[in-house]
Amino acid sequence: MKSVLTAIESTLRKLDEKVRIVQGSLGRERFGFRSRSVGRLLVLPSTNVARRRVSQSSEVLDVAFPDRAGRVRGWLRVPEGTLAGSSLCHLPTRVVISAWLAARSGSEGPEEVG
Repeated sequence: MKSVLTAIESTLRKLDEKVRIVQGSLGRERFGFRSRSVGRLLVLPSTNVARRRVSQSSEVLDVAFPDRAGRVRGWLRVPEGTLAGSSLCHLPTRVVISAWLAARSGSEGPEEVG
């Protein structure tokens, strides 16, 4: 979950890295299992700023996260196959304000929530 979507390229790169790690040997080595399915879900706060940022970057985000609400809900219920989706969700106001202030000041504030 990202509280602020700033650098899209680095967000996608980091998410791809995490997927490769999970699909690779990490699950077997650390937890003794192999993943049957791996999903990528970008969750952003349902704010005007986030909606505007998603809209401005739709050409990239639509390709990186083509799965929409119905597919995302279905996959979360029964995680089979792969998922690459995005979602906007309502967050407590204090989380959104805190993230906005951190992004504005350039600090390393709460980039990820949860």
